[in-house]
Amino acid sequence: MKLEKILFLDIETAPQVGNLDEMPAELAYLWTEKVEQLRKRIPERYAAENAAEANFQEAGIFAEFGRIVCISVGYMYYKGAERFFRVKSFSGENEIDANLSSGVYLVTLQSENGVKTQKLIVR
Repeated sequence: MKLEKILFLDIETAPQVGNLDEMPAELAYLWTEKVEQLRKRIPERYAAENAAEANFQEAGIFAEFGRIVCISVGYMYYKGAERFFRVKSFSGENEIDANLSSGVYLVTLQSENGVKTQKLIVR
């Protein structure tokens, strides 16, 4: 596969709040339940008595407890024989504003013979 045909994506996440005490009671309860499930499946990783607090920084990788902090998109290209990597990152206080106003669009195109293709457009 040619490197210039690969689109590199990186999505950085973090917990919605700084620590477990700042989380709304309902979400804190759900996080504690989630960690208990994880303790049963992976006891060596979630063995601590206060596993919900000890592993709170992992909350960002779960959609219901996390938020997107930054999305980066990159690709490789050539100028002559020299290879370059171009990257553009999008971030903001509000996930929706950061993603929509940044100019990242997924466009579905359909050819005359009915073949559909999708393209990611970054502006």
